[in-house]
Amino acid sequence: MESKSDKAEKIVFEGTLKDDMNCVVTDPAAVAYLSEKRYGMMSEHGILLEPLEALYLLRRGNLILKDAKGSTVEFKQLLIEIARKDPDIWVKLELYTDLRKRGFYVRTGFSKGIVFLVDQKKGEKYKKYLVYGFTEGKRVGFSEFEEVFRRAIESGREPLIAVIDKESNITYYSVSKME
Repeated sequence: MESKSDKAEKIVFEGTLKDDMNCVVTDPAAVAYLSEKRYGMMSEHGILLEPLEALYLLRRGNLILKDAKGSTVEFKQLLIEIARKDPDIWVKLELYTDLRKRGFYVRTGFSKGIVFLVDQKKGEKYKKYLVYGFTEGKRVGFSEFEEVFRRAIESGREPLIAVIDKESNITYYSVSKME
């Protein structure tokens, strides 16, 4: 979880951008830090960060990103490149950032849309959520909400709806099954 001590301990590390927009971090100290904070996935070369995680860490100033030629990749440059394939990347980044600031461990969802698998450590147990993000003003049908709830229940997670307004303010709605 992110904590006040995270702000005090500013670790900066280097990562290499891959062709698929993922980033690999190989420095052992950085790998240990990222693993402890539950970023990325372990690979044979170190920790593999998804594009959203790399954007987040780049914006925070933790990550110095290099391309295959060794040139530095700036936040705006990476954001533009990712946005070519994912027009929702800014909204995803805002939601991801908000969830991390609230102390949640966050993984991108495995379906279309703005979806995150979120865990919150409560003592020795984890509270598990499936967070679906919707932008304000977007029309959403009942069948889409039904699908959200079904997937959350099937995965053993509590569904949360995050509505992101035009100013990037986020409101969360908890949903429960009526008995």
